[in-house]
Amino acid sequence: VVEIGWLGSRGQMMAIRNVARGEASVADAWRETADSAFSLFKLRMLVSAVGLLVTGPLLVFAVVRTYALIDDGVTDDMALLVGLAPFVVLLAASAFVFGAFDSIVRNFVAPIMWRFSVGFADGFTKFRALASGRVFPILGFVVLRFVATVILGFVDSILVTCTCCLVSSLLWDADW
Repeated sequence: VVEIGWLGSRGQMMAIRNVARGEASVADAWRETADSAFSLFKLRMLVSAVGLLVTGPLLVFAVVRTYALIDDGVTDDMALLVGLAPFVVLLAASAFVFGAFDSIVRNFVAPIMWRFSVGFADGFTKFRALASGRVFPILGFVVLRFVATVILGFVDSILVTCTCCLVSSLLWDADW
């Protein structure tokens, strides 16, 4: 996971550099983005650790609550869902907050980090200065990306399910 995060940070900064310059080099981009990519990687590891500290206990409490409900004799699916609703809402809210933060870092702060050759703290400070007075357009961008991600996730799930069902039905009916 750590290696994938590091490679993702390097790749993102390389992509930002190459798009900004209209190039497609790898070696030069790899060298030139090392510092900003490492700063981005450290931020991502910090955010991942905080996310684990937030969601980990919620998941543990949800599992404990599930076992408690089952021990109390609750077997109805709807009753179990109602019993777990607070955990689901808190997990969804934390996913939205962390996703919004990641979207802001990925789409706004990382390009600033590359452009000005600064680390995350300075990049975020510059972003805050540029974003002052533009809260609603930025929030709209984040919400729009979130909605698009959810819609595309549903469409993808439907397409994958249909594809699997179609193949399964063809194989099921085949005379072997």
